[in-house]
Amino acid sequence: ALETASSATSIAQLRDSFNEISEQLIVAVRNQSPDQQLFIQFCPMAKNGEGARWLSDKEEIRNPYYGAMMLACGRTVEEL
Repeated sequence: ALETASSATSIAQLRDSFNEISEQLIVAVRNQSPDQQLFIQFCPMAKNGEGARWLSDKEEIRNPYYGAMMLACGRTVEEL
């Protein structure tokens, strides 16, 4: 996923890679028992309506999949 992200030639490709990286990072963080509060957040519109998650250190939604277009789209689905 990191190799794909580093070779991305468009924001769409980079966002697809971000989804893969986020899913792997969520698993890794769960396995490590984080020492700070983290939030798993979800946008139902990402990935052409399939939805996608990301990890954040802030409860406020800042959607990485749509940038300024839909910055607040999403919800917190889990706290770690």
